[in-house]
Amino acid sequence: MTISQEQRDEIRRRLPRGSMSRIAKACGCSRQAVVNWFSGSESIMTEAAVIDELEWVTRQQQEVRSRLQKLLQ
Repeated sequence: MTISQEQRDEIRRRLPRGSMSRIAKACGCSRQAVVNWFSGSESIMTEAAVIDELEWVTRQQQEVRSRLQKLLQ
């Protein structure tokens, strides 16, 4: 899967602080390699780890919104 630079920029904006380090740990590469991927380098392993992190972050955000709605009802 090829992710455009615009999509990479959007993903980077959506990820919270600390995500780069978690991505690097998940794919067994350096944090700099993850930064390079966001700058346009190609790495299937890094891309997969980025997608996994984005999915995890999205699920966490949805859970928080759901819990907040329940508390506010």
